[in-house]
Amino acid sequence: MSEEATPDQSELAMLLLRVAQNCAACTGSEDFATLVRDDVRRLLPHTSLIAVLGRIDLEHLELVHVEAVDYPAPGLKALQQVTNLRNRPALVRWLDTRKPIILDPELDGIHLSENERREIEDLHLGRVAAHGVLDLHARSGSYFSFGGLQRGLEANRVGKRLQLLAPHLHQALALCHNAPTSNRRSSAKLTCTEREILKWVAAGRTNAEIAELRGRSEATIRNQLTLAFKKLGVSNRASAVRLHAEWA
Repeated sequence: MSEEATPDQSELAMLLLRVAQNCAACTGSEDFATLVRDDVRRLLPHTSLIAVLGRIDLEHLELVHVEAVDYPAPGLKALQQVTNLRNRPALVRWLDTRKPIILDPELDGIHLSENERREIEDLHLGRVAAHGVLDLHARSGSYFSFGGLQRGLEANRVGKRLQLLAPHLHQALALCHNAPTSNRRSSAKLTCTEREILKWVAAGRTNAEIAELRGRSEATIRNQLTLAFKKLGVSNRASAVRLHAEWA
């Protein structure tokens, strides 16, 4: 999207109102992805989003809920349920300042860990912008990382839009997390095989490892997981693991 395609102030206000309304009415992953692609991307031009609810315990971040919109599949596969914050200086910087951050590997190399730099490069995330919402005690909250941020957008403008968007996206993410009632009903539709595979996923096994354990091809395991995700109404392993823990 070109700089000329970004909205003017009047359109910006209307888009923000629409975002607020759609976030408040969010019922799950499909709604979340739609509002990001249709509305948020107009306010903040980007190519991918990873959104997480998490809990912080000393030096560790535990993922509680994850929503991904057009985020590279290898990045989702590599997500860890528990992350040591020492390996995420960019995240720590945000936790310390609670202000939007913009990362560019070409300019911000000294502020990134080797893992963060490699992740941005390997996943072709380009310029990254991040912000979120923390509770009063900074023990839990949301974090939104936008990849492929339009380079024509000035840092100051990006920061202001992130501050406007974060509370509404936090609400939508919380609604996604708190809408497992229908997902619990859907869990009853899982086959014994799908339940067993989810147990291995919860144990941290990769598709290749599960395939070896079950004597099946990796493609078969991938297809079975895709069907299980569809039944549960989730789009990634982290959310599936969370639901599995709730009804296991």
